[in-house]
Amino acid sequence: MQVRGQKIVVLGTGGTIAGTAAAADDNIGYTAAQVGVEQLLHAVPGLQAASGGSLVAEQIAQLDSKDMEFSVWGALAQRCASTLADPDVRGVVITHGTDTLEETAWFLQSVLDAHKPVVLTRVDGHASIANQKALDLAGIKAGQTIVGGSIDVKNGRLTG
Repeated sequence: MQVRGQKIVVLGTGGTIAGTAAAADDNIGYTAAQVGVEQLLHAVPGLQAASGGSLVAEQIAQLDSKDMEFSVWGALAQRCASTLADPDVRGVVITHGTDTLEETAWFLQSVLDAHKPVVLTRVDGHASIANQKALDLAGIKAGQTIVGGSIDVKNGRLTG
């Protein structure tokens, strides 16, 4: 699989990762879903260069993830499927809130036939969920240990 020069599509859904607060250390008085995905990407120095290609941002929804609903999941799944079918796309990253991250990942795993990496990420970076293709490309195997984190395995299979 060619990776240099291909684009990574970042789909924004709002959530805590797109929240704002009066002070940077205010983790209670923030308001979720205030910053667009394009603004999020521009706030990370060197991200474009590190991508090894182009980053394309697209806002799918702008909501607190506790308010996630089937219509948004459907729109997200449809956009993921069409994006992953594009030969110029290397993978998809979905920015998401913490409240329904796992439910969204489960739904997408259930409905997508993804042969490219799909990664869901949240505000704190302590938890990201990746599909099997992303795990394969990263060389992550069941039973492997990593520094500073864990790899979840259920019934001998990676859970993402």
